[in-house]
Amino acid sequence: MGLRKFWLATPIFVLLGSFSASPAVLSTHLDPQTDKEFQAYIDSAETQLNQRWSDPNKSLEIESSPEDLKRVMSGEIIVHPTVPNTPTEVYDGLVHDWTGDVFIPNTSIAKLIALLQDFDHHAALYPEIRRSRLLRKDNNHVTGYLRVEQKSGVIDIVLDVYNDTRYRQVAGGRWVSESHTEKIQQVLDAGTTREKLLPPGEGYGFLWRMNNYWIFEARDGGVLMECRNISLSRSVPSAVAWMVNPIIKEQPKISMTSTLSSTRKAAEAISGTS
Repeated sequence: MGLRKFWLATPIFVLLGSFSASPAVLSTHLDPQTDKEFQAYIDSAETQLNQRWSDPNKSLEIESSPEDLKRVMSGEIIVHPTVPNTPTEVYDGLVHDWTGDVFIPNTSIAKLIALLQDFDHHAALYPEIRRSRLLRKDNNHVTGYLRVEQKSGVIDIVLDVYNDTRYRQVAGGRWVSESHTEKIQQVLDAGTTREKLLPPGEGYGFLWRMNNYWIFEARDGGVLMECRNISLSRSVPSAVAWMVNPIIKEQPKISMTSTLSSTRKAAEAISGTS
């Protein structure tokens, strides 16, 4: 599935406009303990997700709020923190965990999955993706590459991201997908003769890891889609925490809303309902 959906759901780029330090000062590395604690968070989250997905009556989180479900089915996009007080602090890092829902009318799960698996065209659908390429597809197991760029006005960030996604049907009219980043590398001087790829786990640390979980449910002639995005970034340097922390709490909502909106727009264009 397209990385743009995962990427925009993270608060990563809002950090950029808040740093006044030089790139050298921002450079850091991913500590093994940080990675270990993130994986423990993921293990717990995936256990909860699989338990809910196995429930034939309530596999979507939004079903716990009939009012929110009604709003989404009427055309709203709703995004909220999955856990209270997100981001969650881990050793030398922050775990960002958000969930969003959108209803896309006049389409099918098969059409949406085909859209999300079509890495070769994601750069044309999502503005911050500069390159996209399908690397491997084996039925519903897909691996893709994307180059993502964001200009902040202070620091331009370019990342090469490789993600692996598996889709599976869990019930009649209901599919899920689990996507994990296999590798994220920061690109320095992208597009120039000096272009350089940093090793995974080195760089500014605005995005170390990212997992994305989608559920697709056929309803009312369309598809209700719910996305949960869990990502890992470096901790915020204390010198700018007072400035960055208030923004971090809102940016994921803005980003995921844009992601879901763009996905709906692309699906509606394909179905001719836009």
